[in-house]
Amino acid sequence: MLIKLADVLGIEIFDFSHEAIIKELREAMNRLLKETDEEKIWLAVKILRAVAR
Repeated sequence: MLIKLADVLGIEIFDFSHEAIIKELREAMNRLLKETDEEKIWLAVKILRAVAR
């Protein structure tokens, strides 16, 4: 379901099937935040909040 949502939104889903360490995840998120405009960051925050519930 999340993969289909990502396709519709035109965003990339990372493959977390391997054991990634928290440092790698933070670095990936920081890169995305630096490359993304404010509107898309707020959308990502809303999606993460919904998933975390």
